Formats: sequence, C-alpha cells, structure tokens
Amino acid sequence: MKNLIGIYFLVFCIFVFGVAGRADNESYNEIEIYNIAPFQGTKGTVMTITGKGFGDNAGKVNIGCGECIVEEWGDTELTCKYWSLKNRAGTYDVVVTTAFDETIVIEDGYELMAPEVNPISKGYGVVGNKIDVTGKYFGTKHCDFKVLGVFCQCHC
Repeated sequence: MKNLIGIYFLVFCIFVFGVAGRADNESYNEIEIYNIAPFQGTKGTVMTITGKGFGDNAGKVNIGCGECIVEEWGDTELTCKYWSLKNRAGTYDVVVTTAFDETIVIEDGYELMAPEVNPISKGYGVVGNKIDVTGKYFGTKHCDFKVLGVFCQCHC
C-alpha cells in the first residue's frame, strides 16, 4: 500500500509542477528554431536565433565544438557571439540548450568561413612598409598572418 501511495504522489507532483519544476510563467511548448542570422561568419560574428520555447532564463548555444557566448536570451529570440577557436572552417550543427536542459539541434546550421584574401596590389617593399591586406572573414578580434615567413601585425 505504501508503494501505491508513493506512485500516486509522484504522478501528482509531475502533473502539478510539470517538467523539471518549471515556473508558471515558463512555456511548455517544444523548442523550435525558425531562423539563424547570419547563417555564416567567423570568430566575432554576432548571430540572432529566432524561434519559440527557449524560456526566459538563459541557456547555452554551441556551434560544433565551440560555445557561442549568449548576449541576450528571451523565449522567442536570443543573440550570441561566436568566439571559439575550437572549430576550423566548415559547416557545423547549432545546438541550443535551454536552462531546463531541453535541446534542439539544427544540423549544418552555421558555416564558419575561412579568411578570403584579395590580391595585394603592391607586391614589393622593404622592412617597415605598410601592406594593406583586404578581404573578408578575418574576424573581429585577432588575426595572424605571415609575409615570407615573418609574423606581421594585424589591425582588424
């Protein structure tokens, strides 16, 4: 009889308190992602993910093996900045995990771009000359490059 009462109590608690003890104001909907923008970028890219069911408390976002640092989090929209160096250029899954450990995976949802360098107009010079290197997907924080095997300063 004690076991039967325990089972009824457990069912009652699940019914009353819901999954993982959610607060009354939390959404009970499944997580859905409608859009990831931009869907490609590099280190330092801020992306916005829209959908529903994220909850009001911040969770986490991963792109491949790297974490996307959450800047804002709401039930239908979140923004995060990708800073990780754990991934090389390629296409990666986007994984959104809510504060209640509910997870949705968007396979191949983000493309991490390799730097693209435009041709250098002046192909000669001496030590100390400034070289303008242009292109895209350099990132926003730090970049390294070499000219004839020598590391150069970079101002992104």
